[in-house]
Amino acid sequence: MDGKIKVLIVEDNLIFQTGTSFLIQKSENFEICGIADDGQDASFYYKKDPADVVLMDIHLPKVSGIEATQILTSTFPDVKILACSTEREDAVIVEMVKAGALGFVYKGAAGDEMLRALRTVANGISYFSKEMFDMLVNNIQSPLAAVNKPNKFSSEDLSERELEILYLITNEMTNKEIAERLYISPRTVDTHRRNLLQKLNVKNTAGLVRFYLTSSHKNLDLSQQF
Repeated sequence: MDGKIKVLIVEDNLIFQTGTSFLIQKSENFEICGIADDGQDASFYYKKDPADVVLMDIHLPKVSGIEATQILTSTFPDVKILACSTEREDAVIVEMVKAGALGFVYKGAAGDEMLRALRTVANGISYFSKEMFDMLVNNIQSPLAAVNKPNKFSSEDLSERELEILYLITNEMTNKEIAERLYISPRTVDTHRRNLLQKLNVKNTAGLVRFYLTSSHKNLDLSQQF
């Protein structure tokens, strides 16, 4: 991503809001384009100055982080949201992913991890720890429900290569990294990515991640191949 990464902070805790703002402002690769104290104002600030990534607290007054994420992703399909919380609440994090969040980071994470998570999600790549990703796969049990698509595609409708690329996309790999892993060109990876978006009727990487997490993952678990 060229230029500074613009971050919209949606957070009501003044201490975390101040600390995160300081962390972002002192980094030459990031800038803050807005700070919202509650989920209700998130759409207003994003529309005023679209951020490259939205750092969304889960627990917010007036409108929760889950509701705010649903509103943002339905209104602005290209929005990229990184959820955050002080605690691991599996059921709530699952709902955030279903709502459209592309990643999750703990508020207690070190500064370099927070910036890495923001950068990763801003580039359209999911950000979850392996433990968190495994939890999401094991806990989301309504196949395809979160994708909201009229088509009736399932994992069985994808080719073996598409399944491989989908798996690697959801594991935070870039087109270049996928190309090197599968010994194909980045252009071919990009073609497969665009075909996946079209076939699964989703708009972005977040949609691909939601498809993976909400599908019957027994047919998508390719981890033993890598």
